[in-house]
Amino acid sequence: MTGVAAGAPFSSLLANQRAALLLDNGNIYVALGSHGGQGDYHGWLFGYDASTLQQHQNMVFDVTPTGIQGR
Repeated sequence: MTGVAAGAPFSSLLANQRAALLLDNGNIYVALGSHGGQGDYHGWLFGYDASTLQQHQNMVFDVTPTGIQGR
């Protein structure tokens, strides 16, 4: 998974999948939050093409683009 939030890249070391996968209109959505509340984490939502499993670059959402830890 790749993404950038306010200049900070997505870090799989700080993330944990928090919600179920969602299949909608040919896309798979993955939601991630903190892994144990460690570090300067962000909440993320990623979208993938269900038939190819390729990440959609325009389907990356950071819930804290100007902050960290949900603030």
